[in-house]
Amino acid sequence: MGWIGPLWIGLAVGVAARWLHPAGGRLGWLAALLSGAIGALIGYYGGQFLHLYADGQIMAWTAAVVGAMLLPAAWGLLRR
Repeated sequence: MGWIGPLWIGLAVGVAARWLHPAGGRLGWLAALLSGAIGALIGYYGGQFLHLYADGQIMAWTAAVVGAMLLPAAWGLLRR
């Protein structure tokens, strides 16, 4: 699937994090998009690097979503 799939997941989760989270105003739109995309790519490729799953498996997509959720949350907490 390459890097395009996790990138789109990260962008979507970043927007959802900005829109749905009560303190989403702390994170700007560009920061939400970038942190979601970077988190998804780190989660997706980090697990492949550690040989936890192969490309395209469900666990790879789950790691991309989790990474896309964690990085914007951490960024928002650090911006306090």
